[in-house]
Amino acid sequence: MTIKNCPEMVRFAHPTASIREDDDVSNTRDVIDQEIASQPAFFSEKVLFPDLKELTLSGLGNLSTIWHNEFSGDSFRRLEEINIESCGMLRKVFPPITVQRCMCLKTLIVAECDSLEVVFDLVGLAAM
Repeated sequence: MTIKNCPEMVRFAHPTASIREDDDVSNTRDVIDQEIASQPAFFSEKVLFPDLKELTLSGLGNLSTIWHNEFSGDSFRRLEEINIESCGMLRKVFPPITVQRCMCLKTLIVAECDSLEVVFDLVGLAAM
């Protein structure tokens, strides 16, 4: 999967709120905005890719967090190659839970991510 040159994109799946016919649309928008603020990860815990082998994220200027702290089923367990480039707000590539998930990873390329602080959060992994 490749997601490229979407500088305003911050999330793969938009949180949804059930909208009834009699709901105030502005209130519904506020609920959705609150859900977005509370789930900052690009891939939420509801995103499931059990057979995905290659992932490329490029030109996502507002991307700050890739993975949610929880995963569904076997999601992302077969990832062999990850390419991340030009994601200027990204601070951490692998939180502890993701390190344990990506045991098939053979290639990792991270380039032009100016805010990057940590690739593998091993301190957090040791605490788990």
